[in-house]
Amino acid sequence: MNQGAMVSKDVYYEIKYDDTRKEIFQPVKLMNKSYNFFLDTGAPLSISKEIQESKKYPILHIVPLKDAEDNSDTIKIVLIDTLSFGNIVFQNIPALVLDFKNSPIGCQNIDGIIGSNVVRFLALQFDVLAKKIIFTDQKNKIKISKSSKSIPITLDNQSNAFIPISFKGGYIDTAHFDSGMGKLYDMNFAIAKENIEVKRIKPNSIYKGFGSTGQGLLGSGKPTEAYMIFADIFFGEITIKNSRISTTSTVSRFGRDLFNYGILTVDYINKELNFEPYEKRINKVKHNFGVDFLIEDNAVKVSIVWGNTKAQKRGISENTNIIKINGYSFDNKNSCEIEDILFKELAKERIKITYLINGKKRNISLTKID
Repeated sequence: MNQGAMVSKDVYYEIKYDDTRKEIFQPVKLMNKSYNFFLDTGAPLSISKEIQESKKYPILHIVPLKDAEDNSDTIKIVLIDTLSFGNIVFQNIPALVLDFKNSPIGCQNIDGIIGSNVVRFLALQFDVLAKKIIFTDQKNKIKISKSSKSIPITLDNQSNAFIPISFKGGYIDTAHFDSGMGKLYDMNFAIAKENIEVKRIKPNSIYKGFGSTGQGLLGSGKPTEAYMIFADIFFGEITIKNSRISTTSTVSRFGRDLFNYGILTVDYINKELNFEPYEKRINKVKHNFGVDFLIEDNAVKVSIVWGNTKAQKRGISENTNIIKINGYSFDNKNSCEIEDILFKELAKERIKITYLINGKKRNISLTKID
């Protein structure tokens, strides 16, 4: 996937961005026509099936694909002769061909993904407090505090960036930077389990559950054993206290919620990262109430119930249908509208949900456990 080149030189480009619950959208030009892409450093460059049907880019390979939730499919890899966004032009970059319309983000009208094999030519700075993201190949054009120490990163053969994250107890995880993920940090389940048992990770609190831990481009993850961990984590000398950590069956990764804690600079050119914390977190945290929700087919169901919580004791289980939260009905809403409702309501200290068990409506009030 690391073919091609960035033909522009001495580039500097800014976009506005201040809401980490939303994808990072950016228009991209293909053959002088503009399309709606989003920035996802956890995936390679991708285009929609509709673009490929229209442009008929040459096919390089047909290969198996696994998404962030370990779902599998077979997809085409094509060669994009020229693409651009802002004042930055790239040539001969391979791209996946994906069915966005029938994916969990289909209602967002996505045409493609600006991925890791594109941004590998750049340094990116995410500053949500200043409401901007910077793309440049000249790091001296980015303001970085003199007190901020650089953290080395490694790049794989798709230019995915991996950074070290440390824990009390001595364990150092290697996490993939995934700007397509709205959460703070997903940790590989097997690694989490092993290191908790030998006390190389010392959590403040921990919950166990079973169910689907999220959604990828190909659909919901398969039900599996899972942890929700609250622990202090360290980026170099910077501490994020009592961070909520989910687990995943795939590689560990950190996502956009990190932008609420400070300015993140990821320099793919020099393979280093800087993180400068804000005085306090900005934007409200999405709380957990002992139960996780999954949006599927424009409806809400329970994906995981965490052990020894009020929700579990009241009989709520995986796949329980949720029909209201705080009086907001999910009827006649698409998945994007439902996600907006959930994000707003799950930022509150308490929620009231209406759910179905054996065809009967029941209500429960829940208090955040984080």
